[in-house]
Amino acid sequence: MKAILDHVGIAVRDLQAALAFFRDGLGLEVHAPEEVVSQHVRAYFVPAGESALELLEATAPESPIARYVEKHGPGLHHMTLRVDDIASALDQLKHRGIRLIDDRPRPGAGGSTVAFIHPSSAHGVLVELKQAAGKPSRATEGSDMKVQIGIIGGSGLYDMAELTEREEVKMSTPFGEPSSPYVLGTLRGKRVAFLARHGAGHRILPTELNFRANIYGFKKLGVERLISASAVGSLKEEYRPLDIVIPDQFLDRTRNRVSTFFGNGLAVHVSFAHPVCKVLGPIVAEAVEHTGTRVHRGGTYVCMEGPQFSTLAESKLYRSWGMDVVGMTNLQEAKLAREAEMCYVTMALVTDYDCWHPDHDQVTVDMIVATLTQNAKTAQHAIADAVGRIPAERGCECATALKFAIITRPDAIPTATKRDLAPIIGKYVS
Repeated sequence: MKAILDHVGIAVRDLQAALAFFRDGLGLEVHAPEEVVSQHVRAYFVPAGESALELLEATAPESPIARYVEKHGPGLHHMTLRVDDIASALDQLKHRGIRLIDDRPRPGAGGSTVAFIHPSSAHGVLVELKQAAGKPSRATEGSDMKVQIGIIGGSGLYDMAELTEREEVKMSTPFGEPSSPYVLGTLRGKRVAFLARHGAGHRILPTELNFRANIYGFKKLGVERLISASAVGSLKEEYRPLDIVIPDQFLDRTRNRVSTFFGNGLAVHVSFAHPVCKVLGPIVAEAVEHTGTRVHRGGTYVCMEGPQFSTLAESKLYRSWGMDVVGMTNLQEAKLAREAEMCYVTMALVTDYDCWHPDHDQVTVDMIVATLTQNAKTAQHAIADAVGRIPAERGCECATALKFAIITRPDAIPTATKRDLAPIIGKYVS
C-alpha cells in the first residue's frame, strides 16, 4: 500500500479568526467552501505545496466537528492519506491487525471515497484514507457505491421519487455555486446524483443558470453519464404534448452564455458534430418506450436565449429550417458535458406547440401545468428504467473527447488553470 499525504484537517471554532491567520497572516490561498450536508460540516481547503490544510467548520450543534471542538477545543482533527485503491488498502490494514472505524469505503467530499482508521491504532491521531473521485477500485467499480450517473431535472421535475439512501451534497466550484445541492441516492441498484436545474422553487432563469458549475459539480462527484430532462415546445404537428423527443442535434440561438470550461491560458477544441452520446441516447429512448409514451428518436433542439418565448416570426423561421423542438437550457449542458468527457442525452418533454400552431392561443396556464405534471411523472419512470439499463463500462467516444483536443503545451498552461480544471484535464495534464 502506497499512501501520500493529501491534507491535514483542522477543526476551528472561529472561522474568521482562522482565515485571518492562514489567508491574511500566512498569505495562503483559501478555496471556496464545500459543504457535506449529512455531516453538518463546511470545509475550506488551503493548498500548501503538494498537500493542503482543510479548515473544518460545524454548521449545526450535532455536527461531529462541533462535538470535537466542545470536547477537545480547536486544533488538529485528522490527517488524510491518499491511496490508489482504498478497498485494497483496507484489506491490508485488517490483515495487519490495525483497528478500523470503517470496514469498507463510504462516499466522501467531492465524489471521493473515504475510510477512517481508529486513533487507538495510530498513536492517538485520527487517520483518513481517501481515494480521489474518478479512480476505480475493486470495491467501487461496477458496484452501487460510485456515483457514475447524473440526472438533471428541468421544469416540473424537481425530484426523483424512487431515490433511496439519500444524501445532500452542497458543493462549490471554481466557477461558483451550482443551482442547488446535489441529491445522492440509490436508483435501481445504482448510485446517482440528482440536480434541480432551476434550483429550489424554480428561482433561476435559463440565462442565469451557472452551467459550468452544474456540470463541474457532477464531474467532481465522479459522474460519467448525464441524463437531462427539459420542457420544450413542439415545432412539428406530429410532436404532440406529452410526447418525448430524444434529439440528436442542437442549434444555438443563445447570446449571453459561457459554454466552455477552457480559456485562461488553455486552448481546447473538442469535436461536437454529434452532441448526444450514441450509446446513451438509444438506452433512454427504449426506456421511454417502455413507459408506453410516444417517443421520437432524433431531431434538432433549438436552444433560444429566453426567458421570453418565441415570436411568431422566429417560430416560423425555425420550422422553415426543419427544426423539431425549441427550449432554453440544454445546449450549454451538452457542450460542457462533452468537454468533461461525460455521455449526455436530452429527454425533451413536449408541453405544447410553439406559437406557429393555429391552436396555440387556446392553450391555458392550467393546461400547461397539467402537462408538466404528467411529463414529470413519465420522466421519472423513464429515467429510472434507463438507469437500470446502463452498462457498467463505457465504450463510446465521449470517454476520450479530450484525448486529442488539448492544443496548449502542458508546460504553458498556467498553474491556477491546471489546478482548477484538474477533475477534467487531470488524466492528460499533470
